[in-house]
Amino acid sequence: MIFFPTMRPATAVPAAGLEGRLTLRNGCLWIGNYLALWPSGSTLDTRDGAVIIRDAAGQSVASLGALIRAGGAAATEPELAQFISRTVPEECRSGLYFRAYTITALAQ
Repeated sequence: MIFFPTMRPATAVPAAGLEGRLTLRNGCLWIGNYLALWPSGSTLDTRDGAVIIRDAAGQSVASLGALIRAGGAAATEPELAQFISRTVPEECRSGLYFRAYTITALAQ
């Protein structure tokens, strides 16, 4: 099972950016070295062995191995409970978390 935390709906969206490759390590999805917290309404599609992130409208926004740009902000471990309702598994804890409100695939 892949840990896929989605955030609660936001009223304001931070404007920091992060670019990195979408990877799967220890059952966790990372953008570079950051554990990603995905936009509200996002879903994870793992049919046919693929790993695809879909937005709230069901459109594919990123797939495993893609270079992506995420718009949002970094978060610290103590802040996580403000944004997600799930506990981050031990194998996903790095101290580096990114609240990704927008996702753009740059290249595969």
